[in-house]
Amino acid sequence: MNKEKIKEICEQYEFWNNLDENSKNKFVLETIIEKYSKKQIIYNPTQKCKGIIKVLKGNLRIYMISDEGKEVTLYRLYEGDICTLSASCVMEEIMFDTFLMAEEETEIMVTNILVLKSIMEKNVFLENYIYKKTVTKFSEVIWNIQDLLFTRLDKRLALFLLKQEKNNEITLTHEQIANHLGTAREVISRTLKKFEKEELIKLSRGKITILNSKKLKDIL
Repeated sequence: MNKEKIKEICEQYEFWNNLDENSKNKFVLETIIEKYSKKQIIYNPTQKCKGIIKVLKGNLRIYMISDEGKEVTLYRLYEGDICTLSASCVMEEIMFDTFLMAEEETEIMVTNILVLKSIMEKNVFLENYIYKKTVTKFSEVIWNIQDLLFTRLDKRLALFLLKQEKNNEITLTHEQIANHLGTAREVISRTLKKFEKEELIKLSRGKITILNSKKLKDIL
């Protein structure tokens, strides 16, 4: 993708018109397009900060991994969404490590962290934008943690299935669902079996078919 196209996408940022021409040129020159395949890790805590990420196609899962290897999904990003937690080295207040993974074939636009930092030091509009986006995502993280701690698993699982289905099908393993919901695979398998017995879903290898979405919604 050429720089003219990247510039067109950059112009969609709400802070863009408050940058001077030199900053705009630096921003575009240091912005690239990256493509990732399904399940590919985009970022992990051992890597350098990536900077601002804008999702152009596909979707990302942002999650944490405990010392025991348990995964907890913090939030997801879809086409048009912005991720600023990947620019955490700009915001020293962020003290936890996150992973970013492409859940399907994904294309993102990434702006170099050093350029981003140099512009932020001189431009309050960009700085406010970064903090505003970060606070919004932290609110989503807190909501998800609250849901994890205080909502019954059957409700969380029913909602997850309804959100993930495409043409009434979910192509995820029990292990993957357990990682998304922050629980054990055995617990997910047991709850899915219960749903199947109630004729809400049909289980098959690597796939779940929703038979009665209305009754699944009634669980919520």
